[in-house]
Amino acid sequence: MINTHNIKLDFGRHNGVLLTRIPLSYVKWMINELDKSRQFCNKKEIDKLIQLDFPNTPIDSILDNIKKDWIRTHQNLVLPHIYYWSDLARAELERRGDTLPKVEISGHAIDKASLRVLDKWRDFNRLSQRISKDLNNEKPLKKGLYSWLTDITLEALQHNDFKNDKYHYLGMKLVIEKGNEFPVLKTIMT
Repeated sequence: MINTHNIKLDFGRHNGVLLTRIPLSYVKWMINELDKSRQFCNKKEIDKLIQLDFPNTPIDSILDNIKKDWIRTHQNLVLPHIYYWSDLARAELERRGDTLPKVEISGHAIDKASLRVLDKWRDFNRLSQRISKDLNNEKPLKKGLYSWLTDITLEALQHNDFKNDKYHYLGMKLVIEKGNEFPVLKTIMT
């Protein structure tokens, strides 16, 4: 497992903050949104390796072009110290004992769902209660709004009725972004 301690972000909203201190939502965003072109190079470790070849020269006085040449000729030593940010974020998520969601529901989508499709959600729960009674189940299959939105997002993606940048499903229009790891429901309309 990659050690995520002492690694500071070098981009974005949390630039300069230790990876172990950024909010969980940002860690998940990094996994879902950052592609493999964004890398982190552990400069301290690489400087230690360079220092072994120049033991009597302070690392700050070694010229950048000499460092670059050294890195180019010693790639086998350098590569273990270069990571993709998405992999570092995944290691940090694992360190925190969390997992990725099946679907991320934005706050905006929850707000719009509560204004636009609350009746559909209530109808779903009423129907679930009736079905549960008919099947003699003791517990009805009711779902909270968040769980219901997660389910309909996944179902809409499977149904795949995509028109005008929206998924059309059960009389609703869902704006869903497909991330690297999980989809994000951005908003919902009727």
